[in-house]
Formats: sequence, structure tokens, C-alpha cells
Amino acid sequence: MDRKAIVSTLKKNAMLVVLILVYLFFMVRTQGGIFKPSTFRALFNENAYVYILGCGMLMCMLTGGNIDLSCGAFVCLLGAIGGVLMVIKGVPVGLSIAILLLIGVIYGCGLGFLVAYVNVPPWSATLAGYLAFRGVGTSILTKNSSTGSISVGTKEAFLNIFSRTLFETPEGTLNVPCLAVGILAAAAIVFVVFRTRAARLRKGYEADSFITALVKAGLGAAVILLIMGKLAYAGGIPTVLVWVAAVVLIYSFITSKTTIDRHFYVVGGNI
Repeated sequence: MDRKAIVSTLKKNAMLVVLILVYLFFMVRTQGGIFKPSTFRALFNENAYVYILGCGMLMCMLTGGNIDLSCGAFVCLLGAIGGVLMVIKGVPVGLSIAILLLIGVIYGCGLGFLVAYVNVPPWSATLAGYLAFRGVGTSILTKNSSTGSISVGTKEAFLNIFSRTLFETPEGTLNVPCLAVGILAAAAIVFVVFRTRAARLRKGYEADSFITALVKAGLGAAVILLIMGKLAYAGGIPTVLVWVAAVVLIYSFITSKTTIDRHFYVVGGNI
């Protein structure tokens, strides 16, 4: 690999390189504490919503670098509404989730209408929501709780969906089902990488070299095995990880196997 190819690869993966360096820095500063199994579990339990928001933001950015500034504040608002519905009003968990999804769809459609048909710049349209929704959400919580927060810890149905662990075992004990899922996922990554390469070669398209494909497959499989290995000693698979994986797979399918993804790429590529 010549110098130009190395520089190109580093530019394409700059964020990944920075992420690795940051992780190594904190691993040294915490004397390996960030590498504990409990830390891996906490990363998914506490940041699952960020991963899901990132998938949604991808669709915005494909249309020419647009971005929704209000998504985080809107999540805050929905969380406040959901807490009031389930805890204060006693609305069933399933119905509460359906109501929150409906509110999200209505807001998304309204925001899309402003951007696409009224020609309001995305930054301006979403900045208003960014400034308003967090304040509204905080106001809702303050009016319905003396502590400014609402706990859903008593709602078993909600906890079973989003806050439990699959194949749960005591922390520190090897969770065989979790490890088996990791091995299967790593094997699937290797299969998909080489299957994609073979398909591109068969059609006469430009494809990665065998070494490049091998490195990609190896790195992907290693990351998955590392994560699932740590989770295997942290008690099992968090249910939020299942939701994150499902969302990522759905968005991956939409952006690579459907007609609408071509529309996104065409719009973004012509701006």
C-alpha cells in the first residue's frame, strides 16, 4: 500500500482513529477501569438512545448534510410526557409508547413539511425546537414532581422491554448464550463482507482487495467478540442492545436495499 492510499484510508477513518485514541487515553487514566465488563454494559444501557438517534440523523445528513438540532430536546420532551402518562396518569405502558410514537411521527412530518415545502432552512426550523422542547419537558416534570424527575422503576412492563438482561447470570460468571450470540454475529460479519466483495467482482464493479476485505472482516468480528465477551461477564445481553441492533439492521437495509435510499443519495449528491 503506497503513501497516497494510506493517507486516503486515514482520512476516511479519521473519526474511528480519534475514537480509538480517546478510548486508549481514558483506559490509561482509569487504569483499565473503562475496560471492565460493567462499563461495557453501562455504555449500552445509558447511551442506547444516542445510537438510535444517530441512525435517524443519518437519513437527514444523506439529503445534503442537513441536521436536526432538536432531536435531543425532543427526546427530553417525550420522556417527560411518557413519565406523566405511565406514572402520574396510569396509562398502560403499551398505549403510552404508542402515543409517544404518534407524537414523534406528527412532529417529524410537520418538520419535514416546513423544510421541504415551506423552504425553511433545516437549521432554523430545528433550532426553534431545540430551544423550546427541553424547556417544555423540564416544565412538565417540575409541575408533576417535587424533585423534577419521574421514576418508572415501578412499571415492570416498561422495565421488561427496555431495562432487563437476556440470559441473565451473576456478574463475573461466563454467560454462554451471550458468547454464542457474539460468535454467530462475528461469523455473520465475515460472511457479509466476503459475500459483498464476491458479488461486486461478479458484476464487474470495483471491489476491495482480498487483504482489505480480510482486515475489515477481522476488525468487525474482533469488535463484536470483544463487546459480547465483556457482556458475557457482565450478566448477559441488555435488552436495549437488542433494540439498538434491530434499529441499525433496519436502517442498514433501507439505506442499501431499497429504492428510497437511492433517492436520498441522489438528493444529497446533487446539492
